[in-house]
Amino acid sequence: METSTMNEFKTAIRSAIDEYYSDLKKAISELEPYELKWQPSLESNSISWLLWHMARVEDSWVNRTIKNGQQLWISEKWHEKFNMQPEGSGYGQSPEEIQSFPNLPLQVLIDYYDQVHDSVIECLENSTEQDLNKDFSTGNYGPRKVSWIWGHIIVEESQHLGQIAYIRGLIRGINH
Repeated sequence: METSTMNEFKTAIRSAIDEYYSDLKKAISELEPYELKWQPSLESNSISWLLWHMARVEDSWVNRTIKNGQQLWISEKWHEKFNMQPEGSGYGQSPEEIQSFPNLPLQVLIDYYDQVHDSVIECLENSTEQDLNKDFSTGNYGPRKVSWIWGHIIVEESQHLGQIAYIRGLIRGINH
């Protein structure tokens, strides 16, 4: 039986995830292929790369780390659909690697992210207090509790959503 605190935690996390995911769908709506690939500078990310990276972040943290399983990127062969290597999530990529991100229809990016999003929500809904208190360690962040991952996902994804909205604004102007 779940405690009231656990229900409140799940509700807060779910609310944040649903909000940034809904806002993301609005930010990418009606964009043309050239807008998805446009970079403010050669040292900047494109919207398509950011969208892919956001899905990869959630896929890695939830399916690999929290569930101790395989990322959908690999198990569902999304890396093949993207014609990319199974390793990597975009973290630490060079400007040349970002520029070489494949030209993909927006729907392919959305389909991958939708599948990841569904797995994220399922994982959250099935999480117990014991799950949240499990320890994990990663080279970038050191020892942490699984509950930290949920907060980190919200922070990172919100930052990337802001980048997408900003790039969209640079391309289309305010309110477009």
